[in-house]
Amino acid sequence: MIGFVLVGSLILIFLMGSQSHAESLRVSLGVVTQTPTSTYTPTITPSPTASPTFTPTATNTPSPTPSPTQTFTPSPTSTPSWVTERYLPFPLEEKWIEVDLSEQLLRAYEGTTVCYTATVSTGKAHTPTVVGKFRIKSKYEAQLMTGPDYYLPNVPYVMYFYARYALHGAYWHDNWGTPTSHGCVNLRREDAQWLYEWTDPQVPEGAKSVHAGYDDPGTWVLIHK
Repeated sequence: MIGFVLVGSLILIFLMGSQSHAESLRVSLGVVTQTPTSTYTPTITPSPTASPTFTPTATNTPSPTPSPTQTFTPSPTSTPSWVTERYLPFPLEEKWIEVDLSEQLLRAYEGTTVCYTATVSTGKAHTPTVVGKFRIKSKYEAQLMTGPDYYLPNVPYVMYFYARYALHGAYWHDNWGTPTSHGCVNLRREDAQWLYEWTDPQVPEGAKSVHAGYDDPGTWVLIHK
């Protein structure tokens, strides 16, 4: 009995000294059943996977093809029937004169631009004006002209283009637009003066005449029916 009390006392002292030992002893003696302490295991929440950001695929929109700028091309003018090989090539990069015998009309051109127009009087049926392509070869401010049935002093602004054929002023008639001459191209005095000053070769200042040369060719004269 004393031994039992002694053992009990020792156990009591031991239990009072250490709560953890007492707890272990109780478990050993079967007084209590040890409940395992649950260890907190954190639940790992997976980080959300970032949804891929939608990057729109650029659609190449083709640039509009510019429409070609339309260049206005005028309708071609029909070629006059008188334009034949004998008149070609046209002197379109210089001054030239056209004499239309059918219309009794003279046109002065600079390239393709008409810069002067005059009504003329050309040769009569039995003394026709020569046709073709010529150059002015000599010019005289005034000159005497004679023939079988005419005597004409001081004919103004004479411009010879072939043999004795010339453009010149006429003071002895006013039949403009009607063939009247002996073959020359008659002009009103003011028209003849304009042409005399405009055509090549140029008359030197103070001179009364001039002759064309290789380095100073005369203006083209195209005469047609």
